[in-house]
Parts: sequence; structure tokens; C-alpha cells
Amino acid sequence: MLQRAFDWLFRDRETDRIVLGQFPNPSLFIAMGLFAARWLASMAGASDGLVQGLDWAFAVAIVWWAGRELLQGVNPFRRILGLVVIVAVIASRAL
Repeated sequence: MLQRAFDWLFRDRETDRIVLGQFPNPSLFIAMGLFAARWLASMAGASDGLVQGLDWAFAVAIVWWAGRELLQGVNPFRRILGLVVIVAVIASRAL
């Protein structure tokens, strides 16, 4: 039973392989780069406008990645992950 649940959640329906992440993933790399740039700018004492701009750019990039996962993820885990990230970004912006 546990094996069936694991397979359902993580197995690619086309290749029958277990998939947690895939390379290349340009939208995720862009989001990670923006996150790092925002962190560096914040640590360097950059203007609030620059830090906020990088923060919003990161949010857009990570939602872009999450939306692609939600709509095109190869297994339920990837689709659920996309949904969780979108909800988390929206919730963080609402607070």
C-alpha cells in the first residue's frame, strides 16, 4: 500500500522513473539567482527600493516556476509542490 502511494506521488507517468527534480529548469535558476541577488543587496545595505524590486522579481520568477509545475508537472508531487509555492507566495504578499 505504501509503495503504491509512493509510486503514485513520485513516478513520471511517461518514463516510469521516480522524479523529484529535473534539469534544466531555467525558471527556477532565475528565481534562485534573484533570491541570491536580493539577499546580497540586503546584506550590502542597498536601497530599500532595490531590495523590494528584487523581492518582487523573485516572487514573479518563483510563481512562474510554480505555475509551470502546477500545470505541467510530471507527477502529483511536482504539481502539489507548485500549488503549495503559489499559495505561500500569495499568503506572504497578503501579510
